[in-house]
Amino acid sequence: MKIPSICILCLCLLSLTACHDDTKTVPSILTDMSNQPGDRTVLIYMAAQNSLNQNARSDSAEISQAAASIPEQGRLLVFIDDGARPRLYRFAHQQKAPVLVKQWEADFCSTSPDRLHDVLSMVKERFPSREYGLVMWSHASGWIPATNTDYEASGGAMRKTMRPFSFGIDTGSRPMGRNNGAEMNIADMAQAIDRAGWHCRYILFDACLMQNLEVAYALRHVTDFVVASPMSIAAAGAYYAHLVPNGLFATSPSVIARTYWEDVSSSDPSLKAQYADFGVVISCIDTQKLQPIADILREALPHSSIADAASPDLSRVLHYQAYTYTYMYRPHNYDALQTFRTILPAEYASRAEEALRQAVVCCYATSAFYIGPGRGNYQVMPTSSADYCGVSLFVPQSIYTRYAPDCPQGDLNQAFKQTEWYRACGFESTGW
Repeated sequence: MKIPSICILCLCLLSLTACHDDTKTVPSILTDMSNQPGDRTVLIYMAAQNSLNQNARSDSAEISQAAASIPEQGRLLVFIDDGARPRLYRFAHQQKAPVLVKQWEADFCSTSPDRLHDVLSMVKERFPSREYGLVMWSHASGWIPATNTDYEASGGAMRKTMRPFSFGIDTGSRPMGRNNGAEMNIADMAQAIDRAGWHCRYILFDACLMQNLEVAYALRHVTDFVVASPMSIAAAGAYYAHLVPNGLFATSPSVIARTYWEDVSSSDPSLKAQYADFGVVISCIDTQKLQPIADILREALPHSSIADAASPDLSRVLHYQAYTYTYMYRPHNYDALQTFRTILPAEYASRAEEALRQAVVCCYATSAFYIGPGRGNYQVMPTSSADYCGVSLFVPQSIYTRYAPDCPQGDLNQAFKQTEWYRACGFESTGW
């Protein structure tokens, strides 16, 4: 769990987790009425009505600590849905404390695409800018489909009790320590962002397992860049006291990835207390350069080692997720670069690798990272950064069908067929 750096900030941030209808507001802060838009509006969307609710408080404290560094023409908004009613705050460099923009009268499911759309629309209308950044903050598990999209129920009905989320978890009235509730599919997220009229300079996923080609491709029409990790990150997430001044308003989204990695790798005692030796892999993808990869795969896959519905030996391929019952048989999340080198004929692999390197703007990684389950289970990274890319992808295999009864999403090979990436790359030509 994150620990606020300054005790006074903890006291100030109590107001962020309470239900106050009498919060004093400043009209000029609540809505930017000038004819001139800001340079960049950044929204941090915290779907925290789950086991991460305390992290929402500590992250808010970190943002307050760094508020003086927000550019004068920058707008930083934070939406929080935790144990209290959903709230939207503005942080600004000239304000000593965050200002409440809106508090909803009743609780709602923050993982609903319609609710995401509503918040995005409100922020764009009240705080227009020349460009936009979006931080999606919660639990997550990549492209795999949600098992519960009952956004109107109080927490929804669950098939399983162990973390079957896609993006986000909203437990509704359930205790905050649990991770049962409705989730958001990535395709629905993309549609919600598009309907709100946002086109993001970047989307940062401060969440697990979101840096994969399937997710980035689904979001290519609504964001220029995706910054995320292909692994399960530490619950502490980003350290916003550093990320606000050195990342969220930077010209290049690659600065976000670098700052994130620097904080996890830091020898600073307070940061080491948060991250311990968990490690991190984080990268930045240029979504406009994904189509060439898909085009090459469409040509190459009929000649690959997964053709004719084969299951090649991928045991030596770097993977970012432990495939185990403990994690409800979520997919391996294989490193895309090592996968291309393993399953594609040499002439295609080199072309795919070149296209991948054009799309992956940067990748930062610690020498190892925790992969679990249990203590001491770490994945050691290759010694050369030329041997991985920090972006994962799904590779169909018979094992996913074999363990389908124990996976909340069922047969992941079948679920994969519903993704845009499957269709764009022509995976049907392989028999999968």
